[in-house]
Amino acid sequence: MKHYELLHGSAFSKLRSDYHIGLLLPVGIGIMGFVGTFPHNPPFSFLIAAGVAYYLILALPYKKHFDRSMEAAVKAFPEKDIILDTQEEGLLETVDGIKSFCPWESIRHYQVFKDVLFISLASNMWAIIPSRFLTQSGSSLPDLLNVLRAHNINEKS
Repeated sequence: MKHYELLHGSAFSKLRSDYHIGLLLPVGIGIMGFVGTFPHNPPFSFLIAAGVAYYLILALPYKKHFDRSMEAAVKAFPEKDIILDTQEEGLLETVDGIKSFCPWESIRHYQVFKDVLFISLASNMWAIIPSRFLTQSGSSLPDLLNVLRAHNINEKS
């Protein structure tokens, strides 16, 4: 999700605002229904008001419940043993015994977004490194950024 938000910031914001408009549209229709029927049929108006209140209680905090369930799902994944080793020729990543190597020449640029380091590779792929994994490797995000800069890899603004 952070990767999508980073790459498509304005589209992501529009999608999020469209989501909220979609949630509030039924509320507006319900309020108009309440106002329109109240003088002629008060019991039905209060039924509409109860429906709108019920909708607000269930639908509007949906994002909070969704975010909470996503966090729980991520925590359910077992911790991985990730080692990121900066070598003279490039980056060597070892994840659960599987080694991947990326030469410095194959790295286009990097970007830090919400405590996650995104490294753009020449293959139009990304290495996505949450900063919490770096501390497990014995280095920190500023240390890795200094290494990238030392190899003339620029931050994309």
